Amino acid sequence: HFYKRMETIGNVGEDGNFSESLDNMNTGRKNDCETKTKKKSTKGQKPKPNLRPNVFVSLQVDNPEIQRAMNIFQQDCLDHDPRLSDFLVPVRKAHITLLVLHVSQEKMAEAKDIFNTVIQEKIVGYFDGDDIFEVTFEGAGTFNNRVVFAEPRNNTERMVHMNREFYKAFSEKGFVCEPNFSPHLTLLKRGFKRGNDLQEVPKEAFENYNEKYFGIQEFSGVQLLSMTKPQTKEGYYFCEDEYKFKRKSTLETAVSELNKRRESVKRTTRENVRNVLMGSLQGNVGIMVAGIVAGAAVMWGVNHKVVK
Repeated sequence: HFYKRMETIGNVGEDGNFSESLDNMNTGRKNDCETKTKKKSTKGQKPKPNLRPNVFVSLQVDNPEIQRAMNIFQQDCLDHDPRLSDFLVPVRKAHITLLVLHVSQEKMAEAKDIFNTVIQEKIVGYFDGDDIFEVTFEGAGTFNNRVVFAEPRNNTERMVHMNREFYKAFSEKGFVCEPNFSPHLTLLKRGFKRGNDLQEVPKEAFENYNEKYFGIQEFSGVQLLSMTKPQTKEGYYFCEDEYKFKRKSTLETAVSELNKRRESVKRTTRENVRNVLMGSLQGNVGIMVAGIVAGAAVMWGVNHKVVK
């Protein structure tokens, strides 16, 4: 399995860390864009090169409140078991991994083009309202006690959509991508550093954090980050590319909200018409007609408000 292979070659420390962005591997559901292929005979064929992941698509978590809460969490775990110092993930590198892949230097320009095209064509404007969105982190979850993370409580469907579109686009162009995905904010990870034989995080170390509030992060863009290039002076990953979302104007937000309300009224009116047809068989035509009139009145009110 791709993850098992990476675990043996990618668990490098802070100075050249391959592993800290791979903690979503083999932990979430498989991307439904992944194609199934039959195993072919490899007899007489040259072995494929070992393509370790070196790039990942990410959402940066830089809210100071969340990072302070992460520090407190990690210190509490250390107080419980000092050996967990080898599990600590640097708070300054806090992020949510959307996709992990391998990109050779010769294909970096192509990867950047794919990255930007996916965002512009498949992500921007896909959801109602602003492209900039917030995620609340609350509670501590775990992947088999090997990875402990802060749980995102909302807007996970946005991240799942991003992962699906990135995975599909990069895979179709021949890039080796990890298919599994489960959005999370890593707090502790086995194998981040090698120093002792502790195999997992004791449940007792974080059992009081089931409902812990970490904070709210506003995500205003997506990054394409390198795992292998020198980190920044702030201690963050080298950024190959970044796309910043534009905040919608008041008018754009109002138009979007109007369209949602119109669709809601249309849906309600259709349901009322259907109920009239059903109700007429039971002698309830008068009541159902009143429902249609009410729906029409709401629609008129929406349009009248916009005209004003």
